[in-house]
Amino acid sequence: MRSSYSFSKYTDNELKVFDNIIQKLDNKCKNETRVEPHFTEESLRYTFESMSGIKNYSMNESSYRYKVYHLYKEDINVGFEKDPNREVRISITDLYIFVLTNESITQFIINKSSNDATGKTLLRNLLDYEGRNELELNNINLLLDKDFYLWLFHTVLNRRDSEDDIIIESIEGYRGGNSNSLAHVTGIGSEVLNLLSTLTFIFESERINRVKVITKHMSHKFSIDLYQNGNLKISFSEYEGSHDELETFESMANIIFDVMLIVLPKLSSIYNNDDWDLDQFKNIGKDVIEKIQQKIS
Repeated sequence: MRSSYSFSKYTDNELKVFDNIIQKLDNKCKNETRVEPHFTEESLRYTFESMSGIKNYSMNESSYRYKVYHLYKEDINVGFEKDPNREVRISITDLYIFVLTNESITQFIINKSSNDATGKTLLRNLLDYEGRNELELNNINLLLDKDFYLWLFHTVLNRRDSEDDIIIESIEGYRGGNSNSLAHVTGIGSEVLNLLSTLTFIFESERINRVKVITKHMSHKFSIDLYQNGNLKISFSEYEGSHDELETFESMANIIFDVMLIVLPKLSSIYNNDDWDLDQFKNIGKDVIEKIQQKIS
């Protein structure tokens, strides 16, 4: 298991009832080896198994039930059938499925980005869906808003903690266009080069496509990569908090649910209700850059 994954969320519009979906998926669980005779008698593994029982998750005053599944699948890479290196001959699909319900709707969270159709296709196959719109992608529209990423910088650099129970602690990395910076951005003790790099990046904000943020919610600390195409990635190795005391997949599930159901909606609420001046913030960056450039020249 990797230390970080991208995730996307889908709502079930067909079976809908959690227990019916669980029964369907439980019936699909199997572990087999199949032989591909047309590809030099290659033996290929296929495993679909449940990784947890039905567990409970609480958010504010709401209660959820969930269950975790794992699909492992090997396939031949056409054109590489005779390569002596099995890692070249074979491609691996490694899919984790988190089935979650509040008893009103049932949703699936999978470790594939919203731009990767593979995960949705495998999920549809497991559920025997053959029509259209049985699974509805839940886009995170907040991440499509370019100004949101500027607001993150604005909040961190000004040390503005908008709510007691959620804090944007730092920005650990950011990317724009073909450039990539791993600079650590905080509101305290920033070095001149770091600050200049950050301000330049902000001033050229149309080039932002990824920001890695460290957020705190209550006693939990999360490391999240936010992408302007609507995707997100969660780092489990950088998480700090009591979820680490749970079993592996229960811990993983609780971290994912906290990020997707609590942290991001709260950030969206704070951002949309914040009275901040975008143009003033960008102009301050522009003025500082010009003054530094004048000093250098």
